[in-house]
Amino acid sequence: LYSKESNKDAKAFEILKRDLLRAADEIVANTHSHAYGRGLTHYAWGVNGSLARTALVLGAANDVRPDRKYVDAAYDQIAYLYGRNPLADRS
Repeated sequence: LYSKESNKDAKAFEILKRDLLRAADEIVANTHSHAYGRGLTHYAWGVNGSLARTALVLGAANDVRPDRKYVDAAYDQIAYLYGRNPLADRS
């Protein structure tokens, strides 16, 4: 998506863009339905790394199609990682 090459495959670019925006929209929907704004629906060991990557997906989606919902959801992922979560009082 970020390639500066002039001979990019336009069809592949559109597929990547579509899939990225679809994933980002799903993360935004999950963020709105979670009490602490988490964009993921599963809990497993090491999930905070996955949660951090959701913020990267949201940032890329905002680069492709700027929308405040992506920025706000990315902020919610970071806020969760930094303590706005159900375990905040245990750290």
